[in-house]
Amino acid sequence: MNIVRDLYLGWARLAHSEPCEERLWEEGLRFDLGRRGRLSDAPHGCESEECTHATRFPRTTIRFVCRGCGAVHVFTSENVGTQTTTTAQYGYGHPARRHLDVWLWPGELTLPGMRSEPREWFVTRTPTPPVCVEDVAGTITRHWDPLQTSPWQARAVADPKGQHLDGEMRWARARNLMASLDQAASWVDAQYKPQRVEVKV
Repeated sequence: MNIVRDLYLGWARLAHSEPCEERLWEEGLRFDLGRRGRLSDAPHGCESEECTHATRFPRTTIRFVCRGCGAVHVFTSENVGTQTTTTAQYGYGHPARRHLDVWLWPGELTLPGMRSEPREWFVTRTPTPPVCVEDVAGTITRHWDPLQTSPWQARAVADPKGQHLDGEMRWARARNLMASLDQAASWVDAQYKPQRVEVKV
């Protein structure tokens, strides 16, 4: 399973040649046999335990072509695993869910067909999908406790010295044991609103 950070952060975009008015990629996927060496059919002599030492190997090639600017990106690898799924299952590519003044970006479903919501969400303050840590306003995660309830926890206000660690991200504020995703989202939203303090005179 992909954690929500792996779905949204750390991805590079394919570059177009400039100028490019079309900016549409035509994608292609090819599976064939690659060949090690050209002069002999003898097995090569590497010492890698993962290698079959065969001269032929399963090769996957992914090609992106932009007919607008002529840019081409070709990625080739050996023994690539592939998966076919949907945005609802995978998380990334599925529309964000708005709650008050924040947007919730879903992670991957952990048990397809059994749970209707992902257990991890990114929160942003804009309707633009997050692509770097600075775009993330908070995280929401569901944890199952021994009583089989579904408490939610949330983190907000990024702080490199924050005491609340969520994977590789640190947060200044955190709250646990919330009863629902909406309650957790409301809490994150409130962390970015002016706090009112009543002063008795």
